[in-house]
Amino acid sequence: MDVDKLFKLPKLPSSATNKRKWAEPSVDALKAARVEDDEAPQLASAAASSSRAPASGDGSDDDGDFAPGNDADYFAEEDDEGGRFFGGGLTAEQKRILAIMATDERDAAERRPEEQLRELRRALLRCERAVSRNQQLRVKHADAPEKFIESEAELHGSLGALVVLTTNPPLFYPEAVRNSLPQTLCALLSHENVDIVAKVVELVEEMTDDDVLDVGISGAAGADDDDDEAPERAGEKAVGDFVDVLLGADFLALLVPNLTRLNDEAPPDASATAVANAESDASTIYHILGCLENFLALRPRMARDLASGQCLAWLMQRCRRKGRHDQNRGYAAELLAVLVQGEEGAYVCQRLGRADGIDHLLEVLSRYRKGDPSDAEELEFVENVFDVLCAVLALKGNKTRFVEAEGPELMCIFLREKKASRLQAVKALDFALTGPEGAKGCVRFVESMGLGPLFSLLMGKGAKKHDAATSSDEEHMLGLIVSLLNNLESESPARIRLLAKFVEDDYEKADRLLELFETSEGRLQAVEAEIKAEQAELEGGDDDDMETLYYLRRLSSGLHMAQQAAYALAWLVMEDDGLAAHVKLMLSRKGGRLDGQLVERLKEWYANVGDDVVVSEADEAGAEDLRLKDVIVQLVNYLLGVA
Repeated sequence: MDVDKLFKLPKLPSSATNKRKWAEPSVDALKAARVEDDEAPQLASAAASSSRAPASGDGSDDDGDFAPGNDADYFAEEDDEGGRFFGGGLTAEQKRILAIMATDERDAAERRPEEQLRELRRALLRCERAVSRNQQLRVKHADAPEKFIESEAELHGSLGALVVLTTNPPLFYPEAVRNSLPQTLCALLSHENVDIVAKVVELVEEMTDDDVLDVGISGAAGADDDDDEAPERAGEKAVGDFVDVLLGADFLALLVPNLTRLNDEAPPDASATAVANAESDASTIYHILGCLENFLALRPRMARDLASGQCLAWLMQRCRRKGRHDQNRGYAAELLAVLVQGEEGAYVCQRLGRADGIDHLLEVLSRYRKGDPSDAEELEFVENVFDVLCAVLALKGNKTRFVEAEGPELMCIFLREKKASRLQAVKALDFALTGPEGAKGCVRFVESMGLGPLFSLLMGKGAKKHDAATSSDEEHMLGLIVSLLNNLESESPARIRLLAKFVEDDYEKADRLLELFETSEGRLQAVEAEIKAEQAELEGGDDDDMETLYYLRRLSSGLHMAQQAAYALAWLVMEDDGLAAHVKLMLSRKGGRLDGQLVERLKEWYANVGDDVVVSEADEAGAEDLRLKDVIVQLVNYLLGVA
């Protein structure tokens, strides 16, 4: 088992587990986005004239309404404390709506599935008739939009009414499939009116959202109580089947082109109408991305189809677009992070690498080399872009592209500028410089003056509270040092500069490595005590799967950092006699020896590392590659000899 590969994959962003919600524009934005077309003033005046009907002639001088909507009962519901609070603040119409909704909820709970299905069939039939009527009128009156605008309003309303499907997916979704709703929705994605497309997208997003996966567990038609699947995740199965039918009807092929059809950017001198249209398109794009995210959560292998089409290029282009940061830009980066870290992540990363994705990612990040993101949302966007870059750099061929695109130089700029993203830059360098493919990048890193800021960060110098390194960050720093020790050639100027860093200032960097080793050992002891207690309860359990799980648990709890620190210290001891004497002295002060815990950790690493892990590839034909296991054997033998 090659456990190293398990710790060379960037984690999913925290936002990937929490569904994004569209944030409505601010009041100022809405004021700036008023639609100023010819019909709006007429509609507004008509609405004003109807809502401003004069009150009954009672000789009152009050020109305004005495209550919202002229509701005489507005203040009728006084509380029990002498009328200090005036009712619930609802108009008579609002009260009637709430009463109807409450009645419908009670009736829905009492109605039998057969009655609910009959109502659903009527709603589906109304939708089909609205689609047919709109198509006929559009063909008949192609040059007279005013003659089919009413049918489109009817179609828009009938689509909105279908949200009732989400109240009981196990019961309603199969019926929707039988009535060819997926095919109807797919056909409407090419509708000339983008408002209809937007309504379809919103409906599909609602129908595939996480919130409906457990809805309608009881009362599903045909659900068997003895079936393990029906009572627990019946909603998820119904949603999954519905998504499969949509995908089979080419939903993706019809949905993705709408990303390029819509325009969520209005020029600075645009009219209020253009601004409003851009805001509407931005909302639709956001819901399209929400649909894609929902589909990926249910069918992860769909990522290959998205990477093969124009969706991947659009997401990258949306991240690269200059200007003020917005929600769609952040959502595009988040969706990219989900794509590269899913089941088909390797394929997506390969496609990105071949399509100049590394150059584009570095272009996006270069905008933040001199300044930090403006807010938390933009900071999350930058972190997602870094996560995508790290995932792409996990492939061998992409490491060379990273060096050719001057990636090491850009990451060194992040380190020197001490911006919020410098820890992310260390992580990217750890992915880029590991393995023999990262040898050129290691040399370029040293030549770009990256050693100074790296060790300054390792020592905690100049770090603020909000960007202090965590144990995960320290692990990436150790990984970067290990890659430098592996890839920099002996007696080369770059390697001499690296070793000089550990010698200067009374070996303080070597002391820091010892400190990290001891800290990780302390964390590991607590976890090992828990594992021993669990093993004692499972008397005689020799399950290999359990042993693997325990080892992975120990790796994530400090063992991996301890192994890396021991590996780096062993290299330093073998490289320099002064460093060897100093490390030996520091260990002896705490009752340790070179052939003690350092050797034990290296032996354990040797026992679990994969045979295919190569430190450096052979230069000559016929020669063998230098494997990590071979290096560990040499280091252990040397430590045992000088202990």
